Amino acid sequence: MSYFLAIAVPDIEAACAWFESLGVPFRKNLTDGRMRNIAFILDPDGYWVEVLPHGFEP
Repeated sequence: MSYFLAIAVPDIEAACAWFESLGVPFRKNLTDGRMRNIAFILDPDGYWVEVLPHGFEP
């Protein structure tokens, strides 16, 4: 069974810079792959957390 968590942030570039400054590991950076407007970070237990810009529509 898989669980997913996503957070929406007002400024995704600033949020990713903040996570990076804290040493949070990324599974997918904004510059990776074709979807350059989302990122995935790993929580302390290794779960993926999707980081989306507020109002994101796929």
